[in-house]
This record gives sequence, C-alpha cells and structure tokens, in this order.
Amino acid sequence: MKRFSKQFAIILTLVIAVSLFMPIHAAASTVADPVIFSRGAVVIDFETGTPLFEHNARTQRVPASMIKMVAVHVVLDAVRDGLTTMDSRIVISQNIADLSRTPGWANIALNAGDSHTVRELLEIVVVRSANAATSALGEGIFGSEEALVYRMNEKARELNIRATFADSFGISPNNRISPLALAWMMRYLIMDHPHVLEFTAMRNVSWQGGDPLINTNHLLTRFEGADGLKTGFTTPAGFCLVGTATRDGRRLITVVMGNTVETRFPDTETLLEWGFANVDRIAGPISSHQIPPQQEQPPPQQEQPPPQQEQPPLQQEQPPPPPPPPDQTTPPVSGMANPSEANLILNGDQMPISAYMIDGYHYFKLRDIAYLLNDTERQFEVAWNAAANAIHLIGGMHYTADGTELSLAVPGPRPFRPTPSRLYWNGTAHAFEAFLIDGFNFFRLRTLADLIEFEVDWIGETRTVIINTQFQLPNPFEID
Repeated sequence: MKRFSKQFAIILTLVIAVSLFMPIHAAASTVADPVIFSRGAVVIDFETGTPLFEHNARTQRVPASMIKMVAVHVVLDAVRDGLTTMDSRIVISQNIADLSRTPGWANIALNAGDSHTVRELLEIVVVRSANAATSALGEGIFGSEEALVYRMNEKARELNIRATFADSFGISPNNRISPLALAWMMRYLIMDHPHVLEFTAMRNVSWQGGDPLINTNHLLTRFEGADGLKTGFTTPAGFCLVGTATRDGRRLITVVMGNTVETRFPDTETLLEWGFANVDRIAGPISSHQIPPQQEQPPPQQEQPPPQQEQPPLQQEQPPPPPPPPDQTTPPVSGMANPSEANLILNGDQMPISAYMIDGYHYFKLRDIAYLLNDTERQFEVAWNAAANAIHLIGGMHYTADGTELSLAVPGPRPFRPTPSRLYWNGTAHAFEAFLIDGFNFFRLRTLADLIEFEVDWIGETRTVIINTQFQLPNPFEID
C-alpha cells in the first residue's frame, strides 16, 4: 500500500509539473475561432464591453472614414449641451466648397453660400461619408475644422481611449486607433446618444432633390438586425468597417481594419454570427448583468487652450498650380511606336493587354492599367477635366470603365507624340513623360508603379512583365 502511494505521489507530481508549463486556455478556446481576412478585428458585447474575439485588436491602425463617427459623437454632444440644434443652419464657406471638389477628397459637392441644417449634414456624413460636410460641421459649430479635431481628441481622452485624430473625416494617414479602442468608442457613442442609430440605419438619404444616395454600409442589407455604423477606406488604411447588430435583445459591435481586399462585409458577418453564438458563454446571459455606468473620468489634467481659430491645414492641400510648360528649346519627342510582344502577369494571373515599345521601354494605356487594378489594393479612378486639359488619378477609388479597355493593338507601328495633358495624382500635379497613341494616353509602366505604388518586374527570357499589388508597403506609423 505504501509502495502504491509512493508511485501515485510521483505520478501526481509529474502531472502538476507538466501542467505548470502548459498554456492556459479560456473556455472560448474550445470553440473554433472565426476565419477572417482582416489584419485587425474585434467583437465586443455592447452591454458589458467585453471583448468576445480579438485578432490584433490592440494594435493601432489607420481607421480612414470610420473616425467620422467620433466627429458625429462630438457634434451630438454639442446638440445635447445646447451649443447648436439639429435644425440650426450652417452656411457653406468657400473653403468647404473648394474642399468638396478636391480630387481624392470629393464625394458630395457643396456650394459656397448655401446653408444646410445640422441634421442634413449629419445624414450625408453618416450615409455617404461626405468629407467636406464633416468639416462644415466643424466650421459651423466650433469655428473650424481644427477645433472639431481638438474636441475629437478630447473625447478620446475623456473616455480613457488611446487614439490620435489628425482630421475629422479620415483622409490623413496620421489618424491612429486600435480596433478594440474604436469599438469601445462606438459603444459610448450609442450609450450617450442612442438616436445615432437612426442615422446609421438609414439605407439611403435624399439630397438636394437628386436621386437617393445609397448608404456605403452594405451590412445593412446583408445581415439581419444590422443598424450601423460606418465604412472606411484609404490606401494606407485598407478596407475598414465598424458594424453593429442586434439579435434577441443582444447588441454586438464589430470592427475590422486593414483589409487589403474587399472582405470587410463577409468578415463582419462572420464575426457577428460567431459573436451571437458565443456571447452568452463568454459575457454571460443578458439577464445576469446590468449595463454598467460609464467608466470613471480620468484624473484631471491641466486644461489646454483650444487651437487658434485659423484656417485648417487642409487649405494647404489644395492642388498646386499646373507645372510650367516644357522647355521649348528642346523639340518634343515623337515618332513611330511598335506593338510590344510582352506577356503581362498581374498578381499571378496572366492578363490580356496592349502595349507599345518606345525607345526600348514598354508603354501601357492608362485606362488598361486602371481597369486591371480594379478591386486590388492599388485601384484608382481616372477622371478627365476638359476645361483644364488635365488627367486626375484618384487613389483608392474604383475605376469606371468606358468600354475602350483592353482593345487589341493595331498591327504595325503607330505614330506617337507627347500628351499635352497635365497629370494629377490625388490632387498633386506631376510632370513626366507620357504619349498619345491613337487618341489614348500611354505611360511607362515603371513611372505608374512609382506613382501608384505597385511592384513591377521584368523576365527577359520569357518577355514577361509582372505586376504585384499584394505586398505590404512600409508604413512609418505601423506598429505590428
């Protein structure tokens, strides 16, 4: 009996020793995690704020237009505090009108001298992500865009949330917040102003008597019970979405960030389904807890004066004047271009394309490249301004095809001449070599690669051009 006890004690000791070095898993680890493609994601329970699932959720990222909802929170605070009303009218300044027409930032044009109610501007901010309308709310209520941004940062500090906001509408890559922090901020927004869901749930909005503007948040039509909140996209941020939905009286909030392809909606649906299936197990039944009071205010800080009421820095971002004309003492290059026999591989897939050889380099039709890069990380829109004789390339926007793309090259040499048009990339003028062939603009591929930021390789043995958009650009603000 003593021998058995001694053996049992040895075995028990070994089991305990081994267990000390084994990872400890919560009960949630027994349930398979949701499969998503977002670089950062989180699901939280609205009632408790408990994170149900995290994937790089505490790493700060660029949030794009999702931060408009922080601006909305600040505006609704101002309404609650009597600084303005939903029916107060805001007169559009010339600065805001210009901003609303700036390539890369423009989505809904506003006219200088027109006035709109706070409610009307909030609707197009939430439903159609109107950049200039967000800034207009800042000017009309607080005196400037900068003052609105100041209050957004103050709101984060008030809630003990670590975040940095550089503008009110999400264009700047200097905006930083983690998925978990943003989810918590949206929780406080809904708690403070439950009627914000009346805005975020709108499927469309009427504006200036035109066709209804459809909500950019397609989750509203894809997931039963969804009633918010906001999409976001810029090239540094990728595709983003903060969503919320209710089921059986339970509300969840999700955030997905950093999607390099458009998977934010299916990722969010996956997270919501998983969250609703597991919320009672992780956060407890809804009947077992009460909505907690808002977290304590942080210790008093030395009060900082608001920023000076000067023109916002966005004024500095207006497109520069056109570049000077080329030196007329150097005759323009022209001649005959020969069709290229090169193959093109885009992200591993062979693509049909027409190209010409000029002075030993491949030149590709601009609209062909825009068409092929659609739905990739480097998609861009091509807009033509006839009055200014200017080509505007707008990064991050889906290219609108005109039917001339990927047409076969005309056999034999074709005449070429320098294009007379000026080129703008996201509002900034660029001057480099481009040629007109049969009425279309052709650019050297490496020039476009440097401008739009994609990789180009050349395999001489097989005469193959390789374009890769699926690489991660170095980002000085990236943490992980």
